[in-house]
Amino acid sequence: MKKITLFSSGSLTQEGTGSYRLLLTYQHNTKEWVQEMVETTQERLQLSALIKGLSMLQEPCTVTVYTDAPYVEKGASVWLDRWDKRDFTHVLNSDLWQAYLHYTQRHTVQIVLLESETFEHDYSQIKTDSKTV
Repeated sequence: MKKITLFSSGSLTQEGTGSYRLLLTYQHNTKEWVQEMVETTQERLQLSALIKGLSMLQEPCTVTVYTDAPYVEKGASVWLDRWDKRDFTHVLNSDLWQAYLHYTQRHTVQIVLLESETFEHDYSQIKTDSKTV
């Protein structure tokens, strides 16, 4: 299986409007994606970045996800199993969490939480060191 690195992040720029970004790397190749969204929340932006990144993978992969979003890390590592057992009843963003769960059936995913400053530094360094595809 290919080993992929995915940096994903989202942020609101004003009430209800924001963007997410992601950076996929495989060996020394990089693909960056930025998407604006309206009528959204910080959490939906963060999850959308993760899901978009996973959806871009054409074959099953081992994916290490770096995020600066505790919501994403805790949701995936602590809360997701419990939500799934309850059929996502009363779970905010359940549509996105179910999409994430779908992709974890295809890919092996590990999520690593980074402090915002470390995330920004690493994201920039990978963009500088890699060839954009």
